[in-house]
This record gives sequence, structure tokens and C-alpha cells, in this order.
Amino acid sequence: MKKIITTSLLLLCVLFSFAQATLNVTAEQSEHFWVYVNGALQNEFASQSVTSNLAPGECSITVTMDNSERSTITSNVTLQQGRNNYIVSYQPQTSSIFFRSAAEDAKAAGAMIGAFGQMVHQMNEMYEADVNRPVGGNPPHGNPHPGHPQPGNPGTPPPPPGAHGPVPCPPSEFMEIKQLVRSADFENDKMNIAKQATSAHYFYVDQIADIARLFDFEHNKLEYVKFAYDYCIDRNLYYKLNGIFEFSSSKDELNDFINSRR
Repeated sequence: MKKIITTSLLLLCVLFSFAQATLNVTAEQSEHFWVYVNGALQNEFASQSVTSNLAPGECSITVTMDNSERSTITSNVTLQQGRNNYIVSYQPQTSSIFFRSAAEDAKAAGAMIGAFGQMVHQMNEMYEADVNRPVGGNPPHGNPHPGHPQPGNPGTPPPPPGAHGPVPCPPSEFMEIKQLVRSADFENDKMNIAKQATSAHYFYVDQIADIARLFDFEHNKLEYVKFAYDYCIDRNLYYKLNGIFEFSSSKDELNDFINSRR
């Protein structure tokens, strides 16, 4: 009797999994974006790839790019059971954004090489990677459509320091951020936490140095201080960060980066 019940539960789980539609939206290059399905935000932080489990059927998908224009495109699609792979591409020269099915790309490629079935399989594998928690600004909550701005939107990343005067991160909150980064087990997790926290605050050079020292590897320290440049209050003192590096090559790369941003 127990065996029959267990088998029935397993069959129900299998049937339920097949009844779902998995939506996977991936950037063609290195763009970060947010995805809304029927107006519901699917990823809290701007990502290069977004995966959601949804009910099959028709839905409205809106993609908003993580750029200054908040470029947006909306498409009505029909989700099928199983994987539904889509590609987002953005051309900054013309501020154009494109949203297309990966299956259509696979069909075109298959026709060109005369192996339709094999190419479809290869293209599906290409876009079946799971979501990587990205970095970038916070999402424009509840307002994915440009042309209808929301003043004081808390999801908009802070602008570069300017005439209005940036507000530095409070010391108590900064200590919490350091503790979160320090407690992460892996370098990748440390980087994600550090970037997410930095993109929502303004830091002094000394604070950026404190966070960078929490990384074990020099190349990760360099990656972080480059990212934090846009969120630094006293950028004129950025040269002080040379002191956290051991290798001259890292110092040279940092100085080249600073010169390129002036």
C-alpha cells in the first residue's frame, strides 16, 4: 500500500513539472535587464539571464534595460510546456532593443547547414544555463515603461556625484555591509553582495578600500574597486587605493582605469 502511494505521488510530481512552462530570457551580449511578466517583476536585480517557472499560455513580457534611458520592449507570447528560450539584444548606437525567440534562431541556422534537428538541439542547449544573480542597479519597481517616470523612484541607482551632493553611507549600515561581505563563503558571493550594496550607496575611498580588502584574491579586489568608482564621493583620492594591491601590474591597471575615467 505504501509503495502504491509513493508511486502515485511521484507520478503527480512528474505530471506537475511537465505542466509548467519555463521562461528563460538571455542577453545576446553582456546587457543587464529586468523582466516583467504580465506586469510582475521576475528578477530583483538587473541580470544577464532570467529564468521563471510560469503557467503555460498567453502572456505579456516586458524587458527593461539597465541603462540611463531604461529602454523597454513589450511582446505578447504564448508559453508552451517545457522550456521557452528568448534572446534580448540592445544596440546603444540607435537605442534599439530586440526580443526574439531562440527557437527561431535555431530554425534559421538549421536551414543554412541542412541539419534542422541538430541545430535546434544545439541552440536550446546554448540558452539553458540557469540564472546567475547579477549585478547592477536596482529595478525600476512598478514602472517598467519609459515615458512615464516616477519621481524619486527608490529602484533607480544613485546618479554620479554632482551638484546636489551625494549622501554617504551611514557608518552603522556600512558596518552591516562589511559583515555581510565578510561572512560569505565564496569569492563570487562576496562580489555579488559587495556590488549590490555599493550600487545602492555612496562610499568614500577609505570605505571602498575596506570592502576591497575583504577579498582574498587580487584580481577580485581590482574588479570591485573599478565597479565602485561610479559610487565614490571623493574620486580625486582614488589613487589611494593603490595601497591595497601587492602587485605592480594591478596598480598599473588601476591607474590606467582612473585616467580613462577622467
